[in-house]
Amino acid sequence: ILTQLALVVLTKMGKSFIHCSIWTNAIVSFVVGITALANGVTVLGVLFLFSALMGCCYACAVRNRIPFAAANLSAGVSSIKSNCGITLVSILFGVVLFAWIILWSISLVGVMDMKEVCDENGGGDESDCILQVQNSGWSVLWLLLLFWTQQVFK
Repeated sequence: ILTQLALVVLTKMGKSFIHCSIWTNAIVSFVVGITALANGVTVLGVLFLFSALMGCCYACAVRNRIPFAAANLSAGVSSIKSNCGITLVSILFGVVLFAWIILWSISLVGVMDMKEVCDENGGGDESDCILQVQNSGWSVLWLLLLFWTQQVFK
């Protein structure tokens, strides 16, 4: 149902959707930058305000190309509507990717040899326990494999 609603919105309001998505980046960056400055995190605030400025420059630079992008979006949505099997394949691969991430997480715990170590002098309270990683070097390879698999399933 949500997929069909999204297709209708993209078909009917493609130009507005593109405008909104372009300006959302600049607005969110500006809000996060102001929030960071208000909380005293100056470096982060300045970086996000710079990002907001770049987002505004980008939005102004591409505003005359939005009608062409909206036409491309409308053509793409029309082709997806005409072949609903594409949507089902997309949903199927989303489920497969979710299952893969669960399996990947379980294998990561096994490969890194994670163990819960508890302080025996603390009286058995669970707050005295820490998670200890024996083989942390495997995490980089496992993250690379997760990224590669995600790109293939996408």
